[in-house]
Amino acid sequence: MNEADSQTLASEYPFESRYITIDHSLEAGRRSSKIHYIDEGVGEQTLLFIHGNPTWSYYFRHVIKALKNDFRCIAIDHLGCGLSEKPASGTFLLKDRIDLLKSFVSSLGLERFSLVMHDWGGPIGMGLATQMPERIDKLIVTNTIAFRSDWIAWQINMCRQPVIGKILNYYANGFLRAAMQMTTVKPLKANTKRGYLMPHRKPSDRLSIHEFVKDIPMSSKHRSYDSILDIESKLSLFRDDQVSILWGMKDFCFAPRFLKNWEAIYPNSPQHSFEKAGHFLFEDAPDECSTIIRNFVRA
Repeated sequence: MNEADSQTLASEYPFESRYITIDHSLEAGRRSSKIHYIDEGVGEQTLLFIHGNPTWSYYFRHVIKALKNDFRCIAIDHLGCGLSEKPASGTFLLKDRIDLLKSFVSSLGLERFSLVMHDWGGPIGMGLATQMPERIDKLIVTNTIAFRSDWIAWQINMCRQPVIGKILNYYANGFLRAAMQMTTVKPLKANTKRGYLMPHRKPSDRLSIHEFVKDIPMSSKHRSYDSILDIESKLSLFRDDQVSILWGMKDFCFAPRFLKNWEAIYPNSPQHSFEKAGHFLFEDAPDECSTIIRNFVRA
């Protein structure tokens, strides 16, 4: 990490980095991985933040700063993301990411918590929730899915193609660089972009980004289709009053059509749409989102 990166983290992400070695499934076997996370604040209630692709726990920094005086705030970096270990090879499946998160929760001894989920954090987090529903207090859903879909943005679909996808995601870092331009209504500051780009500058650090894109289950023959189907079938385990939905409406990836899916599943859940926010909702509207989350979890 160079001096500019260190300064960026000191100003934008002023949290203590923690590491834990987790034993988890990977490619029908077992693996021990060094996982990075932050654990900030105190309070009787715990919030567990689950990020997506191509982000890391850095994405939640504004909200955690706002909420850490009221709650214990924990944010994990998925395997291959952020400051967690980055394997040089491997196939990362949804079920394996859920297994790692479940082991993480058990290792930290979290008996009761609420989930804040974004992007891939939705299926991973809801996958965890459906396996241990007795531990779940509240579920905060933001621009994500946890069910099947036959629609995908053409930009994302292009990145899933076997040859061009690997060139874009792995070699050119195109997926992450495009996210810096397309995910917000308010342009990201140069220092903020540095924070997102910092953990994935080398091609060898981008395997997880590529694997996330490959793992989008668009057909019944896909490797993770059964996993998303299982999660979808168990969403009824949770009451409407346990779920709050926050949505950036200017999202090219998780367009408002996905919000309608959530509304159909939890028709009586509180729902908040942000007309002037994109996919990175917590970049465009961090203060408003923090207030909504605080009030919802307290209630």
